[in-house]
Amino acid sequence: MRVDPRVAAVLDGDRQAAESLLGEFLPRIRNVTRTLLGRDRGVNEVAQKVLVELLQTLPDLGAQPQKRWCDRSTVRVALDHIREEQVEADDVDDVDPQEDDTRVSLPDGYLVRRDMVKLLDELPLDLRAALVMLKLLEFSLAEAEAVENLPREVIVDRVEQALGMLRQVAEQKLGGA
Repeated sequence: MRVDPRVAAVLDGDRQAAESLLGEFLPRIRNVTRTLLGRDRGVNEVAQKVLVELLQTLPDLGAQPQKRWCDRSTVRVALDHIREEQVEADDVDDVDPQEDDTRVSLPDGYLVRRDMVKLLDELPLDLRAALVMLKLLEFSLAEAEAVENLPREVIVDRVEQALGMLRQVAEQKLGGA
């Protein structure tokens, strides 16, 4: 596997190479984050945290596929963010859940894709995360196990539950069609 020359340039301190490399992943990071969060609020904050983690873990990238590296970091950071929010929500919850902090121009097709994943918003976080990792991002079971720190059987069961719930929601929304 050929290593992207920008990686070496970033490691040598080339800011332009860093912007180019990370800028390439930003739409993907935002889409995965939006899907996991189930809303627009918080997407920018998580995306920034993911970009920082990517820069910090770049020396360990080696020859692994860059999309996998990016996706694993995105899922890990987004799930950590959601769990932190849940703890904070126990203390105070004065944030409007419909608030949208998307203040940047969106890539072509983003809104269409966002509408397509709205059904995922109906799922509980644990089911949504398992489904996103295994079906949308095509993580292996081993990768999902590593991110969630759960046994394979639990992850597979969550995906099956999520698919069942999506079928029910889709039937309800489509009027039993």
